Amino acid sequence: MLQAVLSNHTAIATRSEPWVQLLQAPLLNPDLVRAPFDWKITVDAVGKVEEGEKCLLDAKAALKGVADKLYSEAACGADYFLDKTPRYYYMLEELYALYPDAQFLILYRHPVSVLASIHKTWLSEKPFESLYDYSGDLIDAPRLMDAFIQAHGASDRVMTVAYEQLTQDPKAAFADIFSWLGLEFSEDLLSYDENASYSGKYGDPVGVKRGSVEARPATQVKQYTDVLLNKRLANLAAGLAAFYQQQGFTIPGEDQWQAPRRTREFDRFLRMHQLKSRKIISTRACVQCLIDRLMVRLGL
Repeated sequence: MLQAVLSNHTAIATRSEPWVQLLQAPLLNPDLVRAPFDWKITVDAVGKVEEGEKCLLDAKAALKGVADKLYSEAACGADYFLDKTPRYYYMLEELYALYPDAQFLILYRHPVSVLASIHKTWLSEKPFESLYDYSGDLIDAPRLMDAFIQAHGASDRVMTVAYEQLTQDPKAAFADIFSWLGLEFSEDLLSYDENASYSGKYGDPVGVKRGSVEARPATQVKQYTDVLLNKRLANLAAGLAAFYQQQGFTIPGEDQWQAPRRTREFDRFLRMHQLKSRKIISTRACVQCLIDRLMVRLGL
């Protein structure tokens, strides 16, 4: 929705979710990539081929050139190209340094609403375990976004906005964003029925169906089971909200969900996420996974 409204302005071009900068991730931050041949050692070895790491620097420059060319051609003369790719949270610091003229709009949303959106959009017909593929969006993203804001939030290149602000007072919220970009705002931009630049294979096919942004009041005390009909999902949501509180992550907006609580379902989810990032899994961790699966089968 945010992308649709922004790209409604003639000064802003966009394309679905490009993901183009993730092509650079392996070289900008080798820790982000796992490969059977050990990617981190590969990057280190290539860097030692020539004095001054020339080969590695050439590879980085070539990849950046590919991204820059895409932006230039897709912008078609517009002042801005908007690259909305959620998983850039893994490389915010690198992108901030790599593109010193770029502006960064960081979008927050209540974690339970994010979980509900992910499930509704992509996983409603899939087994519960499919959610593990999105664990980074729920667990890594808030930590990395908060760290980025702590480091650069005072810069005029960075702005944060809560999804709930956009839906509860869209005129004021979008007026602030366009002002930050140095562009004129009009209420006509809130209707994006005629704008197809943001649509594509990768991107949210559900959240923008309305074709316009309409103000709605904050929702008080939404129940997990009213939105997430599956009991396991509801328990995961309760534990996710408790985890955010415990970690001190940003929980934006005025929408209120019922009280968070620690749950076995979220504890299992967190353990699986932590296992995904390990190169070697211990025997103890394997045993814990088996116990988790048994508990699920027993409905515990």
